[in-house]
Amino acid sequence: SIIGNPAKTYDGTNGATLTAANYNVTGFVSGQGASVSQTVGSYTSPNAGSNDTVTASLTSGNFTAANGTLLSNYILPTSASGAGTIDQKQLTVSIIGNPAKTYDGTNGATLTAANYSVTGFVSGQGATESNLPTSGTYASANIGTNDIVTASLSNAIFTGTNGTLLSNYIVPTSASGPGTINPELNIGLQQSVIDFGQIVPPNNVLTPPQLVSLGPVFVVDGGVNAPFANEYNRPDAPH
Repeated sequence: SIIGNPAKTYDGTNGATLTAANYNVTGFVSGQGASVSQTVGSYTSPNAGSNDTVTASLTSGNFTAANGTLLSNYILPTSASGAGTIDQKQLTVSIIGNPAKTYDGTNGATLTAANYSVTGFVSGQGATESNLPTSGTYASANIGTNDIVTASLSNAIFTGTNGTLLSNYIVPTSASGPGTINPELNIGLQQSVIDFGQIVPPNNVLTPPQLVSLGPVFVVDGGVNAPFANEYNRPDAPH
């Protein structure tokens, strides 16, 4: 008989892999015995389940006598069977496309159907997905390119295609993948007076001809970019 509940993960086939430890040969005279070397068997069904039966075909060449046993004294079985299991195969749903947003102080993420990828199906099998969440969460609310976006799939609907039985698979309850929160660009506007590159507060009064009249000075992230909107108001300035 086949013992030890030989198991495998669902692969769409009914093939079983066996070892000598999966065989129990009974009926020998005390002190005699043999081992079985057949490594190939088959499950009754290729689908996932714990109530399957594994069967192996045997020939005399699959038996190796032990302790001086003469196998010619015995009628050797031509098959062996016993309980076996095919486990469900794990699927993975990943968030792809690096969903990004501008920093807003929250960890909320906006997603579309294009941000989901399902992998793990046996070749030729698959599923369609519907009711995928349009929102998720970043692991951190702060800016960064190494963030992780996670979304719950508790309400998602998966429908098998090409005869796929989803009972052969473990469908995940969440999806995750890399995302990015970009910095917010703050632009301030400051009216200043510049005397040859030196910023002078607007309320300061300079004595001509040192006074230079300029347009607005834009301050971006602490830097200054001063467009010279007006001409220098000094006698020796070029005109």
